[in-house]
Amino acid sequence: MKKYLLLVLAFILFSSCNSTKIENSKTNFSLEKLCDEWLYVNSYEGILTKIDTLNKEVKKYKYYTPSLTYRKEGTYTNYQGDYQDNGTFIFNKKTGIIKEFYNMGSTKVESQSRLTYLDNGYLLMVVFENEKESTSTFFYKKR
Repeated sequence: MKKYLLLVLAFILFSSCNSTKIENSKTNFSLEKLCDEWLYVNSYEGILTKIDTLNKEVKKYKYYTPSLTYRKEGTYTNYQGDYQDNGTFIFNKKTGIIKEFYNMGSTKVESQSRLTYLDNGYLLMVVFENEKESTSTFFYKKR
């Protein structure tokens, strides 16, 4: 009887370890996929993690601005049409957190975002406001 109990406990323990690995792999983002030019499509209320219904939205929008460009050497450009930030970034591929550093006049500014979805064509990002995650998701498509 003790053998069966130990087997059941061992199975539960190892199966939870496996699900942790699967969950972690969902949040492992690639720098190679991030580094490109991303065109803004739209923003949505709430934190979105899937694009299943959103990819239909791409056909409605023909924006060329604003856009984000991330480069492998750790620099980025945030182009908004009437202004542009150029700076550096640090990307944590396990958490999807992007920390951006740039100058606004003589003031050094740091901003932070979190990826919720990234593939070869689309990006979903939540921006931090006052060090708290916002409740809006920004949807981008690759140029």
